[in-house]
Amino acid sequence: MPNLPLSLTIQAWLLVFMCLAVAGHKFEILGFKIAFLGFAILVLSSLIVGLVALVLALIGKHSLATGFGSLCIGLLPVGVVLMLVGAGLKVPAIHDISTDLAAPPEFTAAQALRKDGENSLDMPSEAVRKQQADFYTSLAPITVQAAPNIAFKKALRVAEQLGWQVHFTDSAKLRFEAVDETALFGFKDDIVVRVRATGQGSVMDVRSVSRVGESDLGANAKRIQAFVDAFKQ
Repeated sequence: MPNLPLSLTIQAWLLVFMCLAVAGHKFEILGFKIAFLGFAILVLSSLIVGLVALVLALIGKHSLATGFGSLCIGLLPVGVVLMLVGAGLKVPAIHDISTDLAAPPEFTAAQALRKDGENSLDMPSEAVRKQQADFYTSLAPITVQAAPNIAFKKALRVAEQLGWQVHFTDSAKLRFEAVDETALFGFKDDIVVRVRATGQGSVMDVRSVSRVGESDLGANAKRIQAFVDAFKQ
């Protein structure tokens, strides 16, 4: 990039490496910690370069167009990150969400897909369940008038429509497990859906658990709500 000012050249390469960090984790080339930390350092570096370029422009070392252009490029990845995860910074730092807090649906096949050191699929602690109950007040089991087997088949169709990768199905116990990915970095989250009979029809519960990270930034609750909304349509 010989024709670009030095600050813009540096930022162009930083943007390339940011994309490589995201792609590296999405395609499982880089681990979560390396990819996430590397991405954060690259974003901060680009912002610092932009600020330095602006200061140099203000003292006459190079053009204001270069300084402001470099600052805008430095702010771009920050803005993208805030747009994607900004709302998630307000949610509790938890990553295991279920419509049934007393007896969350259990995973049977997902553990084989997880790596050592990733988040547990055991029943969440009482503290985690309390945080969910206090914050995600609208999440609740789905009551269905249809027979359990009919509700189960519809739940599978909805999961596929949402792009979930269903990898385990137990038609006898009316439950299935799936994997979904977040938009940024392609973080994989495990999902289990359980259908049970009631006197009036069926009740359905959904549980979604992130594989990595202490906080899911609201992704699991948002996913469950999207499933509930799609199922009720």
